[in-house]
Amino acid sequence: MTTLAALCLLPSAFAGLTVDTSVAKPDVHFAANGEPGALDIDAKTNDGIITDDGTNVVFVVPVANLQTGIELRDEHMKSKFLFPDKHPNVSLSVPKASLTFPTEVGKKTTGTVDAQFTAMDVAKPTKVKWEIAKTKTGYKLTGSFAFDISEHGVAVPSYLGVTVDSKMTAKAVFYAADTP
Repeated sequence: MTTLAALCLLPSAFAGLTVDTSVAKPDVHFAANGEPGALDIDAKTNDGIITDDGTNVVFVVPVANLQTGIELRDEHMKSKFLFPDKHPNVSLSVPKASLTFPTEVGKKTTGTVDAQFTAMDVAKPTKVKWEIAKTKTGYKLTGSFAFDISEHGVAVPSYLGVTVDSKMTAKAVFYAADTP
């Protein structure tokens, strides 16, 4: 599951929230499993931005920077399935009004929100589990959601008899500065 969805959770009262890399870089993971056998793939990156159009908070992750830890797998992922030159980003759009932000340092809020996940320029609805923690400098945003790559026009990867399941998850953690 891809956790990047949870990172789009910014409060409407704080339209000035920005990613705060002084605390920590974004931590985004896309997890997949394969058959036969126990193939676990974790494509991850520390890149991402948060945008705010006043109604929705959008988390954007560049796919060119995803890495699985195996160079050949990374090459195949990008050249045969994700095509970063044509489709450079995946994004998650979350309605700001659906989120609750804690006001006291150390306090957390949690919930589930309907969102839009876009990959390969195809947007599909998804449910995002989120947690927002108030920090001394802003917020720690954590989230996760499930998605099916075949619904986004991505071919199901198969190599040397091992096929990746089309159902995946995303998970992400971002720190956002609370700026006026």
